[in-house]
Amino acid sequence: MIDATTQSGIHYTYADDDGREQPTLVLVMGYTGSGKAWNARFLELLARDTGTRLLIVDNRGTGKSVKPKEQEAYAIGLLAQDLEDVLTHAGVTRAHVLGYSLGGCIVQEHAFAHPARVASLFLVATTAGGALYTAPAPEVMDTLTNPQGDTILEKLLATWRVCMGRGALRRYELELVKNFLDQLPDVTPRYVFFGHMHAYKSFDRSGEVGSLTVPVTVLTGADDRLAPPQNSLDLAAAIPNATLVTIPSCEHMPHFEKAPDLVAAITTALRLLHP
Repeated sequence: MIDATTQSGIHYTYADDDGREQPTLVLVMGYTGSGKAWNARFLELLARDTGTRLLIVDNRGTGKSVKPKEQEAYAIGLLAQDLEDVLTHAGVTRAHVLGYSLGGCIVQEHAFAHPARVASLFLVATTAGGALYTAPAPEVMDTLTNPQGDTILEKLLATWRVCMGRGALRRYELELVKNFLDQLPDVTPRYVFFGHMHAYKSFDRSGEVGSLTVPVTVLTGADDRLAPPQNSLDLAAAIPNATLVTIPSCEHMPHFEKAPDLVAAITTALRLLHP
């Protein structure tokens, strides 16, 4: 595994080249999560079934990446440029790119700025913003931006409760806690929460998203309370020839809740491009 940091301070990991012709699949995490927020079970399935080299980015403010304190340092355009810097640093000319939640906004912005870099897009639990944005219930957004609890773990549990159903949370609680402990040495500072939320709320490509020409797969959990499925329905409808995948009995964390289903949808799309 290659472990590297760009000159601009963005950390990433890149699977070793095993000598085969392997396309690269870039993973861009969402709100306040580092690359370690992708759970190991999902990554193992994804690498095995897609046959891709996974390149996993720590967005600015997370993991081992630079963590500026100024809110304006988290503008979507800067986050997208960070992704471009990673591709350049890793020597990747063209890649399939997957963005989850806020990460979906980042990869859309990047695709508009650097279309030649993008072989295909996977937009998971995200939005085009603006007129195409459907907001969650106020109490859900409030929990995300201001989780209650005396410890970091208690606040994370409060956040997880609006990201997945009770049954799924009970089923994956130990896995989620282990995932949290993996991230703890490089925990995301509180001020980054406000920077990332500002980036998400200010993102608006609703007027341009229809001009995307790369293959796009839009994926949503059928029961997502945080990024209601209407966001994905509207996003897919606005993009010519986009494929919409709705995962049943799934909320906002399909990489935990429905990892095999999510991987199957990604694999199907990639096999159409690489038969």
